[in-house]
Amino acid sequence: MHEHKHLIYVLIILALVYFPFVTKAFTIDDTLFINAVEQILRTPFDFFGGEVNWYGFPDSHFVINKNPPFVAYLIAAVVSVFGFNEIALHSFFFLTVALSAIGIYLLGRQFNTNPVLTTVLAVFTPVFLVHGTNVMSDSTMLMFWIWGLVFWMSGVRTGASKWFFFAGLSVAFGVLTKYTCVFLLPLIVFSGLWQYRKPGIWVFAFLIPLSVLAIFEYYTYVLYGKGLFSEAFLYANVRTPKTLVDYFDNTLIGLSFLGGCFPAALLLIPLTGGRLLRVVISIIAAAVAILVWSRGSIGGHSFMRDGALDPGLVFQFCAFTLAGICLVIACLKEVYKRIDHDSVFFLLWFFGIFIFACFLNWTINARSFILLVPVVGILLSNRLEEWGGNKKTIKRSISYSMIGIAGLVSVATVHADFVRAGMARTAAKEIMMKYNKIGNVWFQGHWGFQYYMEKLGASPMNLKGTEVQPGDFVIIPVNNTGLALLHDRFKMIDEFNYPQGSFVATMSPNVSAGFYSSIWGPMPYVVETPGKERYLVFRKEHK
Repeated sequence: MHEHKHLIYVLIILALVYFPFVTKAFTIDDTLFINAVEQILRTPFDFFGGEVNWYGFPDSHFVINKNPPFVAYLIAAVVSVFGFNEIALHSFFFLTVALSAIGIYLLGRQFNTNPVLTTVLAVFTPVFLVHGTNVMSDSTMLMFWIWGLVFWMSGVRTGASKWFFFAGLSVAFGVLTKYTCVFLLPLIVFSGLWQYRKPGIWVFAFLIPLSVLAIFEYYTYVLYGKGLFSEAFLYANVRTPKTLVDYFDNTLIGLSFLGGCFPAALLLIPLTGGRLLRVVISIIAAAVAILVWSRGSIGGHSFMRDGALDPGLVFQFCAFTLAGICLVIACLKEVYKRIDHDSVFFLLWFFGIFIFACFLNWTINARSFILLVPVVGILLSNRLEEWGGNKKTIKRSISYSMIGIAGLVSVATVHADFVRAGMARTAAKEIMMKYNKIGNVWFQGHWGFQYYMEKLGASPMNLKGTEVQPGDFVIIPVNNTGLALLHDRFKMIDEFNYPQGSFVATMSPNVSAGFYSSIWGPMPYVVETPGKERYLVFRKEHK
């Protein structure tokens, strides 16, 4: 216990950071998982049956939901006891957050890094903390990914077959949680071939999840007429880059998201390299700044505001991109120093996820980078130790101060997303309190707003039908998706405005922030006060 006391301190701090946000409103794709839970409670073996109005018209749930159902089953177990209670569900998901932190600590020990420093650098990041406070699959999938590696490394170290079996089970649960966990399989194959040179008992670590995935694909094909795993990966390629300019822009945006997800990289890496490395980083940073400044946009997102280029947005984009470049250099430097199992393993892990997030997924988003949380913690810890930031010198004071600053940025980002999610819940309550007794209330948009509006009795508008009758009300959340213009028979009669009490924006196209999708902006968040959340009320007039 004495050996792990520092891990206990980290978990206590993590709990102190996490639990103030357990009242967070359901947000983004939480609503889809809750719909799946409702279906599971009705028909446990038909998890994606029924219909859901997600894009403005009813469609089969299995067509809309591109995630496997395991997390929905976990949520259903909690809901069956506590109901759809935000505090209960977020408290449950802290288990996945804590287990991930413990797993990262063990990985740090297995890869011969400072385990406490590795854990701190990994978990006190925006990508880890924000997704840890959501009721989605990302944090749970990360937990299974991490423990799959912990068991795998234990098997390699001891040769005991039970660890390979546990690794296979963990990865299998990870794949049933979120399909992207399948990217762990080639890493296991590489590691197994490097360590053993031939097949052996270790193959169970990837044969078990492959078998489970094949059974799931067949079951969903029988149930819904299509294999949901293959359908999800076909969907992921819908908006992949098509031209060289697209690839270039996606690379810069991907680096921006990478750096924003792990801001400690910007604070630490320039201090942990030689003079030549710092010169190279400076030249790259200057080139990116000149390019963005001259173009005034990136990936179709303009940095112009009120007819002029906004230097604050350009600066933040360049800072995030620089942080991402620093992480790329840190990974490459591991291989440059020595070519062994661990360095090549990190290289494949890092660039495999980066390539998927930037070029193979349907959008660039922070959640795609969550699988880099452990490896980034290890890379940054290695760089700090090499620099001497773990010794009792002025370097340690500088390192810890910068880690603290990055942690504050992470907490501020979590708070901003907490506030933004709460606005939708508050708006739904106040709008329905005012208009539900006067007439039928319809709404556009989805995410958490959809959940709370439906819970209070409103109905999603069918953009393909004519269900809205004269005298009915239609609510349009401006900062949302799936919106459509109303024809001239609809008259705007009211507007609800909610200023966000935070100084960080996570989802706001006005300030180029798109934490959950780069469609909204080329940065995961922006240090700037977000604009007001606007909800417009229309009434359909008689002929």
